[in-house]
Amino acid sequence: FPSHDNDNGNILIKNVVREDLTSFTYFLMKIGARFEFDNNGFKVWSLGEVYSCTDATISNFPGLLSDWQSFLTLLLCKCEGESHIYDLVYTNRFDYIKDLNRMGGKIDLIKPSQIGKEFLTYDDSFVNNGNEPCTVIKVLGPVKLKAEKIDIVDLRNAAVLLIASLSCDGKSFISGFEKVEFMYEDVVEKFKELGAKTKYRDWE
Repeated sequence: FPSHDNDNGNILIKNVVREDLTSFTYFLMKIGARFEFDNNGFKVWSLGEVYSCTDATISNFPGLLSDWQSFLTLLLCKCEGESHIYDLVYTNRFDYIKDLNRMGGKIDLIKPSQIGKEFLTYDDSFVNNGNEPCTVIKVLGPVKLKAEKIDIVDLRNAAVLLIASLSCDGKSFISGFEKVEFMYEDVVEKFKELGAKTKYRDWE
């Protein structure tokens, strides 16, 4: 496993199904991330390099899945230049963006036509009233996120806001953290193994 004096951490994720991550690893290749597979393990590491901006499309399997959208947006905040994520699956799952922007992100929702794309969606709940919805996430980076007070309302956004908070210098205060613990087993212990410092306290 690669080890260097100036690296930013090495992570090994076990019990990974390589075939299910084809679209994700292609995304990592495009931004210049370092990774490799080892049997059923997935290794990822950083040497402090600047990642490259890219465009990505959220679609059905075997494409980039909708559940990955927010995490890819956060990752693109660390990439140099202007990136875009076009979500073909849902038209209304972007609430986490306002919190990332409060933390210092430079993220906008724009229409597909603004990047030369035709509006398409698999979202059965979408009602077409003749107006083109904003389903493309525009991300400018790299940015250095800052600690904030975060109130987790939507369970689907809980993990990305936790990871964003852990990427900041200083202390972030997260209300509604029980939503993260409900969704992800032993999440506190797993992040502590990666060096996270967490403490329960009353919200002020």
